Amino acid sequence: MDLINFLKENKENILKKWFKHISETYHNDTSHFLINKKDPFANPVGGAIIKGLSAILDVICGEADKKDISPFIDPVIRIRAIQNFSPSESTAFILFLKDVVRERFYKESSKENFIDRLLEIETRIDEIVFIAFDIYAECREKINDIKANELKDRTYKAFERAGLVDKTDKVLQKP
Repeated sequence: MDLINFLKENKENILKKWFKHISETYHNDTSHFLINKKDPFANPVGGAIIKGLSAILDVICGEADKKDISPFIDPVIRIRAIQNFSPSESTAFILFLKDVVRERFYKESSKENFIDRLLEIETRIDEIVFIAFDIYAECREKINDIKANELKDRTYKAFERAGLVDKTDKVLQKP
């Protein structure tokens, strides 16, 4: 069986298994919530993850172009970046697909050319991880900019309350 066709035919099962792997990276309560709340309005994080995973599978199956994947994985990466996952933890969810594919496809495929077909898919997965890491780096940079601006604003307001700033926004010199 061709691996691409296998992925297309088993997309829903692969998505469920992959989503389960990802949900296990969260605390038990959150994991349970992500898995059991199917409504995307009640569970926007779970909805964003499923949407991102589905888009990744579309790219891997050749149904979408790799350059169009960013808008779909961006929300997932943002969520994980804001939740203080490390860079590797934030992007590793994509690599979980390798385990799911290996497990499912190995059981159902003929063993001839298995490695060659698997390597082709895993290379596509790796390329998506690089895109995800770039998105993560941009998100963390924005978060750091926001924190720096908040600190600057708080400092300015403290100086203002202390009378160390005049109306022209200049810090006054102490005599």
